[in-house]
Amino acid sequence: MSITLVNVALPIVTDEIEATLDTYPEDPYQKAFAIPELREKLIAYVLSTIPSTYTVVEAG
Repeated sequence: MSITLVNVALPIVTDEIEATLDTYPEDPYQKAFAIPELREKLIAYVLSTIPSTYTVVEAG
């Protein structure tokens, strides 16, 4: 049996960032955060500002 630790906040944060960026002008915000490295940094920053929420998932 294998278990995995999953950050349950990650999909919520990702969805909220997408929704928020959709309300901003394409240039410069959407263009800047279309760059994967910058988007990952934004997600990491937001995750660092909220309480961590994890769950354990059993594989199999």
